[in-house]
Amino acid sequence: MHVEARGWGCSLSRNLVILGGGGHAKVVIENLESEGYYSICGYTVTNGEAGRQPLLGYPFLGGDDILPRLLDSGVRWAFVAIGDNAARMRCLERVRVLGFSIANAVSSRACVSKRATLGAGVIVNTNAGIDHDCEIGDHCHIAPGAAIAGSVKIDTGAFLGIGCRVLPGVRVGSWSVVGGGAVVTSNLPPDSVAIGVPARVTRRIQHE
Repeated sequence: MHVEARGWGCSLSRNLVILGGGGHAKVVIENLESEGYYSICGYTVTNGEAGRQPLLGYPFLGGDDILPRLLDSGVRWAFVAIGDNAARMRCLERVRVLGFSIANAVSSRACVSKRATLGAGVIVNTNAGIDHDCEIGDHCHIAPGAAIAGSVKIDTGAFLGIGCRVLPGVRVGSWSVVGGGAVVTSNLPPDSVAIGVPARVTRRIQHE
């Protein structure tokens, strides 16, 4: 079976597929629509996700197995709209190996320094703030309303919950989770879950 991109109404110079069919994918689609740079062909789902129904008017194209055929048909760009940090990282690696270019979705209403560098798979969500001299590692998720003070380092894959605060100079270890509303006043080790004011480590994350 050959998938023909033109049949989906794509502009072949900037055609794009969304990977993921959940709430984060909806936010990404609306952002991309408002900026108008990419032509969205539809969405795919990873193993275990729901699919089949249109998502904000865009068709369901299939599962992971359809991605090579999409690339062959002329779909060159992909956006991995998966909220889970580890799953997003794995999916990004997969589509890069296939040969897709990875798109960024940056709202024109966001205030982004001209000196900022966007890492791979980073999500900075609604009304989150990141101040001067910070380093945000790949595949991090900064949830809505989080406030990151100056000179903070957030290592790979960390998740900072809604409305949390990270004080100046603090480091959040890789794949750690900061609970919603927590205030991080000192360094957090990798693979830890921290909650409260001030934030305290309550457990360690065991990876499979």
